[in-house]
Amino acid sequence: MLAVLLVLLAGCSGSNDGSLNADNLDGSPAADNLNGNPESDNLSDSIRDVRYCEYLAIEPTDEGIIATAWNSFGLHDCPAQEWDAVDEEDLERYADDLDVAAVTKNGPRFWLMDELLSNRGKYEEIRFFDNLEMGLAAQVLLGATPSSDPYSERSVERDTLFTFNEGSEIYQLSGPAGREYVMQSYSHIVDDTQTSDSLSELESRLALPEGWTFTARVLEEDLFVRDVEGIATVVQEDLTNTYQRAVTLENSQ
Repeated sequence: MLAVLLVLLAGCSGSNDGSLNADNLDGSPAADNLNGNPESDNLSDSIRDVRYCEYLAIEPTDEGIIATAWNSFGLHDCPAQEWDAVDEEDLERYADDLDVAAVTKNGPRFWLMDELLSNRGKYEEIRFFDNLEMGLAAQVLLGATPSSDPYSERSVERDTLFTFNEGSEIYQLSGPAGREYVMQSYSHIVDDTQTSDSLSELESRLALPEGWTFTARVLEEDLFVRDVEGIATVVQEDLTNTYQRAVTLENSQ
């Protein structure tokens, strides 16, 4: 079951039916008080290819299984030596410390947007997992019987705006009923040789379900991808790369 828990920055509210409202999705930033990464109010440099990782704290609730994400972004770049040294015994100890059923590792991962802004600003809480400092990022409600299948939608509670700059290459999944998803991060969980330069050839490596396509293209103008009323919809494919639904692209078709 842990495979399905590897969902980036997932959230706990909203349904998993993917229903969305297109209000305020005109392709431009809608908020003036977006803050940038947890350590800075200004992201002047692109965060594309910035490495991060997170721990997911798993617990059952009356609403279903919830995974709470503790994220390294803005705190450190998830040093490989420390991250790789964490074993099952350490994860069990972290679960005891957090008083949850289990803790699992998610990452390392690498951002693909150029800018990430958040209305929530700094992390609500920061704690150390041995030597690794992590910030409380978000939660995902996985439901009573989570599916481990790739290409399954998850509803994420977060208040963020992703900007992909003109001239950047993006990687897009097109799903049934005209739904569009843009890759927000690539993963080293399944294949640690992946780089942003290799993603344009990803289609041949994916077992795309019927009705799904993969496209790599260079943007002719800035692309803004944001949640809808605090809920983002994300999917992962066979290599656990993560994509967010981009209603702006659907509206432009």
